[in-house]
Amino acid sequence: MSAALERLVARALPGGSPTWFQELLGWVLCDAPPAERTSRLLALRAAIDAHPMCDTLVARLCERWNDPSMVRFLAETGIPAQLSLVHELFHRASISLLPRVRDEHDIGETFTDLAVTQSHAAWLDALPTETLAAWRDVLPSRAVLMHAARLTAVRAAGAGLTTYLLHLAGNPPVQDSPFLELAARMTATVEAERTGAPLPDWQASLARARSYQDWLASRIDRQGVSTEAVFQLELLDALLARLGTLMLLATRPGRREARHFAADLLRAVAAQRSIADLVRKAQKRLARKVVEFTGAAGADYTVRTRAEWKAHLDGSIAAGFLTTFTSLGKHAIGTLPLAPVLAGLAYWVNYSLSFCLMQVNHWQLASKQPAMTAAALAGALDDQDRGHEEEIALIAGITRSQVVVTLGNAVATIALALLLDTLFGLFTRHRILSVAKAHAGLQQIHPFHSLTVVFATTTGISLWLSSLAAGWAANWSTFRQLPEAIRRDERIRRALGRRGAHDMGDFIHEHLGGIVGYVTLGMLLGFLPVLLDRFFGIGLEVRHITLQAASVAFCWLPLLDVGLLGWREVGWSLAGIALTGVLNFTVSFALALRTAIRARDLHPGERMALWRDLWRTAASRPGLFLGRPDK
Repeated sequence: MSAALERLVARALPGGSPTWFQELLGWVLCDAPPAERTSRLLALRAAIDAHPMCDTLVARLCERWNDPSMVRFLAETGIPAQLSLVHELFHRASISLLPRVRDEHDIGETFTDLAVTQSHAAWLDALPTETLAAWRDVLPSRAVLMHAARLTAVRAAGAGLTTYLLHLAGNPPVQDSPFLELAARMTATVEAERTGAPLPDWQASLARARSYQDWLASRIDRQGVSTEAVFQLELLDALLARLGTLMLLATRPGRREARHFAADLLRAVAAQRSIADLVRKAQKRLARKVVEFTGAAGADYTVRTRAEWKAHLDGSIAAGFLTTFTSLGKHAIGTLPLAPVLAGLAYWVNYSLSFCLMQVNHWQLASKQPAMTAAALAGALDDQDRGHEEEIALIAGITRSQVVVTLGNAVATIALALLLDTLFGLFTRHRILSVAKAHAGLQQIHPFHSLTVVFATTTGISLWLSSLAAGWAANWSTFRQLPEAIRRDERIRRALGRRGAHDMGDFIHEHLGGIVGYVTLGMLLGFLPVLLDRFFGIGLEVRHITLQAASVAFCWLPLLDVGLLGWREVGWSLAGIALTGVLNFTVSFALALRTAIRARDLHPGERMALWRDLWRTAASRPGLFLGRPDK
């Protein structure tokens, strides 16, 4: 025995160091390779067995591992301590940032002070079974495991009876909750263990609680989610899983299961202060639900039949005509002597009114679609039962939709802009834009002599953000049952009548997400550039393909009148419009697809066969992706 180990063992005897337990653990869990830790663990056991007061040392270790604080350590480590996400965030922030008095006798505090890492957990998980078997006489007893299970059951009852989850379940009678039954059954189990009576059928109670928890999860998938409901549902799932593990170890002890559980506890100790990990887990289901609502809207933006192609073409032409007047409104606002805030608000209202009018009339705006259709595509990729033919057909429908809407928007916008500028010239002898503004406008859209690439990219990001806002609003409306609440509200019925209230509920159900998304897009395209430019000196401009097509068309005739417009200038301006459309599409689609894939836990590498089949199909049948459907 080394001198250092001899001193450590001596300090563990009665009358030795009050921190002997932490010192022993720290010596084993050293910052060294795994092999060194294993050697120290074996040496420590050998030193204890060879010591003249071996029985005393084993008794002290057994007493320490069965300390009352071990019940909480087994039941709570790795599981949020609070029933609310906000409270849990504040709790983790406080224990991470603020000093506090530590209880050196608390097992959890001991492991926290040792700064346990993920490497310690991996080492423990890989230990040979015979190495751990030598310590079975000091590990937590069956009674401690059952007390921890009872504590976990009580916490599960509290989590399962929160206001959010009761609302999600339709506010059933509290006394019938399977979580209350589970807590009572675990109390009876602990009492039976103490008296030596046969154990009650706790497995059936746990199974009922798990079945009910699964039912709640299915309800949340159908009804929309909130951050708090997601947090509490995940907390409930973790508590039920912990209870099952504890009872399994108590009633059917297995060395392998015990080792894995101990390693999981060390991993939890290492990660228990992570705020980012908490937020990421709590937001995952919410993110998935948002992209699912976004994808539901995106399903309407695919073209599979000739009738759908015709409907998209008609809607894109109407949207193009409307965008021409939106562009006129933008130029008109720019001529007014408005303060920066008022100018930004005016641009915001101009864009938002135009976009919302498109929403309620089901007209199609180019580049708004990619972020929606990407979520629908991720949903298809998540369905492993689909064949590649169906997935390729969906992608073809998405690209056909984008092609027809982009061309419809651009052609209609340019045609109407030229017509309006011609009529304006006939009646006023002037053009809508001056020659100087027209020349500057063409310079700004040039694909190489301007920041078109940067501005079109940032606009693509704005399109993606607006799609997230649309998905969030649709999820919020569904979770709050807003359409149904409007249909039943007595005040709305008195004001609008029963039929009017029902129509208003239908309108909210169909259009709220789209309107919120478009209002958000109007803010990002209208107010944000003014705010950044006038207050922060950041020159951010809008480069949306349809708006840009109208602006370019208004630039052509003033320059043509003075002989400054030739085919070269027209070609470069059209190239700038095309580049803007490509960047709008690819950036918003890529961001939305990445968000949807991460929310669904998809792995792009697993779908490489699809991308290969897609490339071969596109090379052999490009018309499938670009042209009108055959039927």
